[in-house]
Amino acid sequence: MPASANVFLVTHKCGNNYIESVFKNDETLLTCQSDDLKGEMPGPYVGEVSGIEKDFVNIRCRNFDPLSIERLLRHIDINSSRFYMLTRHPASFFRSAASYHLRFASSPRERWAKTNKYSCLGGKTLSEAIVSAGTEEERLRVSMKFFGLAWNLLDRWVLNYRFLVSLGVDFRVVKAEDLFQDGSESFFSSMAEFMSHGSYQIAKERLKEASPLYMEKLPRHSTGEFRKDPFSGYGQNALGMYYDHFYDHQNFFYSGNGMHLL
Repeated sequence: MPASANVFLVTHKCGNNYIESVFKNDETLLTCQSDDLKGEMPGPYVGEVSGIEKDFVNIRCRNFDPLSIERLLRHIDINSSRFYMLTRHPASFFRSAASYHLRFASSPRERWAKTNKYSCLGGKTLSEAIVSAGTEEERLRVSMKFFGLAWNLLDRWVLNYRFLVSLGVDFRVVKAEDLFQDGSESFFSSMAEFMSHGSYQIAKERLKEASPLYMEKLPRHSTGEFRKDPFSGYGQNALGMYYDHFYDHQNFFYSGNGMHLL
């Protein structure tokens, strides 16, 4: 019988580390990567899932597109599962990604970013492109070019949202801003209640403990960029690129579009 599940759709480190922290040492956690990034991002990949033996799983789905969701649905009971799309203001998303890869460019972390060379970055690795950019504005342009245009991560947000709507599944859009900065007690209570279904129960305290809102200091992987204005560091050239390619994504999730928010 297919498993019941909580399915968390996360992109890059936006929400990825949060979900990993919430379910640390939780035997229900399963992680899958989108198949189209095979060889670029570390697996396991959703197409390699042969079956799920547990009755209930919490699944961290990294960089999924609708095809990856469809492949996952072969292994879970769609009628007894709940879905979560973790988003972030696009301008802050790109700046955080640039800051993160600049910080860890010379460390063993994110090995894929130091070994894979990309034509969209002039034959450089992502780490090389970020370091050689020189200015924050140019790093923002590299981040938008790579995560936005080459990997289409923001397009995936919109496509996944529309796909989930078409399926009629029970799902929520969860903003990183609420998780990291603005979430109220009632927000975390509502989130815990929605995640607790079937045979699985989770306390709001676990969700709060994984949030910077309740930490004395940020974890090592955090850039702290969520505390800044979303457009901090964007000069004229970066803003031009952003508005040409990503303003519609911002409006879709951050302009009162009637999203299913917690």
